[in-house]
Amino acid sequence: YFFLFYLLIFHSEFFYQLNKNVLATDKIVKENWLTKLDVRDSVELHLVFKEYQPNIVLHLAAETDLEYCEKHPDIAEATNSEATKTIAELSNRHGATLIYVGTAGG
Repeated sequence: YFFLFYLLIFHSEFFYQLNKNVLATDKIVKENWLTKLDVRDSVELHLVFKEYQPNIVLHLAAETDLEYCEKHPDIAEATNSEATKTIAELSNRHGATLIYVGTAGG
């Protein structure tokens, strides 16, 4: 199963020097352009926001497999609710625009 766990943090102007100012993260790093980050780790989220001071946060992290979520409600809650709340609070605290994209299947 593929669980989309990207949290893209744009440090500067969105289109200006995009390659130098994007932090793309995933809980499982399979590409050299990704940085490991599990959005359920609130301590790590706080550190990332403090270090990168993002202007824009594109939040796509979610557990989207409904059967998996039913079998693991604690993980689904931590990922889809608690982590999203933390990201929203950190975005607000750091003055970053949060763009949240729901990826639920049907």
